[in-house]
Amino acid sequence: MRDQAIVNTPSAENLVLLDIHALQGMGIPRAIAYQLLNRADMPVISFGRRKFMVRDKFMQRLDEISTGAMVAG
Repeated sequence: MRDQAIVNTPSAENLVLLDIHALQGMGIPRAIAYQLLNRADMPVISFGRRKFMVRDKFMQRLDEISTGAMVAG
């Protein structure tokens, strides 16, 4: 039973968390980074007052937003 739990856990690569500083390091302005972290449709994890996003889910969500914007535009 214990082995199944290990097999079902996501890899450490998928658990990279982005915070405000990581988003700024990606070239996203501070104000935009805070807006992204406060959007209801973004996959945000909160630890107290700090907010993080799982990198892969963030990148996937950005792709969805940019694709939707290109289709609509």
